[in-house]
Amino acid sequence: PWEYQIIKHLRLCAGAFSLLAKCEGEGHIRFSLTELAAWWGAIITTCLLAWEIYKHTSATRSISVELQPQGKAICVRAANHGHGTVTIRSLGVKYYPGIWALIRNQCTREGVIAKPSITHPLPYQLAPGDTWLGLIEQDEDMCTMAANAYLMCDLFLADRARPIRRRIRPGRPSEQPEQN
Repeated sequence: PWEYQIIKHLRLCAGAFSLLAKCEGEGHIRFSLTELAAWWGAIITTCLLAWEIYKHTSATRSISVELQPQGKAICVRAANHGHGTVTIRSLGVKYYPGIWALIRNQCTREGVIAKPSITHPLPYQLAPGDTWLGLIEQDEDMCTMAANAYLMCDLFLADRARPIRRRIRPGRPSEQPEQN
């Protein structure tokens, strides 16, 4: 019968599992109370390990970054929504002439913003619930690059190899009202 063929196939494929190795002719599985406790402990331990990994990654990866054009500058706002302190290392700008250059990460122009904030100098310790504000000066060249291709803002953190990247979409500085 086909049931016995399936059981025979499972025995061959899963030889490492002791429960499948103890299948009998009727398809019943026999195991002792000790084996049941071992399987129960292994399943619970695996679930707890997965939960700890999730908590650790979600606590260190909850930074939101927003860009807002304001007059002749772009305001960069970074907020820490996690449970741990994060250090902001630097702020940079990269220009990609097309979508393929962006996908391949081959920028033609790049720069680092030396002093994006006077009140919160870099490196800055961003505590849980805290917000960091920085400014990028916007000129006609930046507006042209942002309008014609991909101008990206990169926020570099101390605990990450890759930056948090957002696209800059500013309007013309002459079209935006001045902030006094």
